[in-house]
Amino acid sequence: LLESQSGSVNGLVSNQRIEGIIDELQAAIVAPAGARSVLVVGEAGVGKSAVIQLLGQRLAGEGYRVFRSSASEVIAGQSYFGELEQRIQRLIQQLRGKRIVWVIDSFQELATIGRHKYSKTSVLDMILPHIASGEIKVIGETRPAALELLNLSYPRLSGQIEAFRIEPADEAQTLELASRWLERRQAGGNFNLSASPEVLREAWQLVTQYVTGSSAPGLLLEYLELTCARMEESADRALRLDDFLTT
Repeated sequence: LLESQSGSVNGLVSNQRIEGIIDELQAAIVAPAGARSVLVVGEAGVGKSAVIQLLGQRLAGEGYRVFRSSASEVIAGQSYFGELEQRIQRLIQQLRGKRIVWVIDSFQELATIGRHKYSKTSVLDMILPHIASGEIKVIGETRPAALELLNLSYPRLSGQIEAFRIEPADEAQTLELASRWLERRQAGGNFNLSASPEVLREAWQLVTQYVTGSSAPGLLLEYLELTCARMEESADRALRLDDFLTT
């Protein structure tokens, strides 16, 4: 079963917006008729991985087995031409028609891995017909720019796997998730830090102004986690803006 970086999906937080996204994904995957594989699309930080992990927990509760393997892991240890094809065919046989869901990070890498000077066939070429037919169920993760390139190379992809775009959270949604994350940590024990809504809002304004390369809510949650990790040995107290500035 999928696990979060902290070792359990219980370390993740959710809200009504995220639950709605998970509802849509779940409905597509487990539909009694016409079930489809899905692509979770969004920029870094919007919560793709968290959504997938929470979805994996739900699916496991319904009797599905969920495993995660990137394209790079699929070809790990390959020692001769033709071995990859055999490995993929074995994998397809194991997944075909069963209540198993394969989660694939960086889904776009499937379009290049497996190709070499003797073969133009990629891993994606091998598995796409089985995805399109519904024989195997896949949850892919990718970014918008990567999906655009995939659609150029595979014009029929949008009809074979359903893309769900996750947009960055707004300020209110991000602050709600940050507050829930702190509450979850406190409930878990051995964690005595807290933060007022005002301090979390100031921290949000700080990261949106000075931190690049990530989107909300991850933009604030990652920063909050780093600050708490740095201060975990501190006495019981509320976080101040200075604590975030030091981080």
